[in-house]
Amino acid sequence: MLFRSTQEVLAAAWSPDGKWFVTSAQDGVLKIWDATDLRELRSLDIGAGRALAITPDGNTIIISSGPRPAFVRVKDFHVQPGEGEITSGPAAVVVHPDGRHAVSADKENGCLREWDIETGQELRCIAHVRTPTERLADEMSALAISPDGRTLAVIAKPFSSKGRIVKIVDFQSGEFRTPIFQAPDAIEGLAWSPDGKYLAFGLVSAKSLVVIDARSGAELFRRVLDRSPMSVAFTRDSK
Repeated sequence: MLFRSTQEVLAAAWSPDGKWFVTSAQDGVLKIWDATDLRELRSLDIGAGRALAITPDGNTIIISSGPRPAFVRVKDFHVQPGEGEITSGPAAVVVHPDGRHAVSADKENGCLREWDIETGQELRCIAHVRTPTERLADEMSALAISPDGRTLAVIAKPFSSKGRIVKIVDFQSGEFRTPIFQAPDAIEGLAWSPDGKYLAFGLVSAKSLVVIDARSGAELFRRVLDRSPMSVAFTRDSK
């Protein structure tokens, strides 16, 4: 069965039970769809968002529309606006494995922010992502969290460079490890394998899927594709 949308779909995410999925479209409407027959179940005009995440219990959808994330309760579609510093808006958002916290990556000012999912309150800026030699923050485009919730991976574009860097950040301390991968141009998509061993992403100009060791950054796999990969995901067995 092929899913078609009358609007450009900016982001999509599956429910944990696999019974429904959610889309965010260019017209600013968030929709929930039945995964079996593709019926539209619910819709909400909330604003266009390029990142979506769903909590492990399937009760809350997090969308990156506006200057802060919004937390949509699936049961009644009540929207809990994020409460915190006004920013240029999150470029990416992930749910912590504990199901109680989320992390967003600011598009331009370089802050990785932790949020309380129940209240929508910003808890802290975990770290500012910036190149040490520059005063201005890096621009972030994708974010992933390790299965144990201890580590974040982020794709960053240094202010004065056209290249991209995959950076690793300790969730608790906000400390950075040495960048584990660098590319001369755009990297799209970022996924952490369920076993925690690998990171995968796409190289746009090279039209390649790349898998690296999440600890050392060693490149383990690269495959050239017909088109530039814009998003990536692992199967549950990490294979």
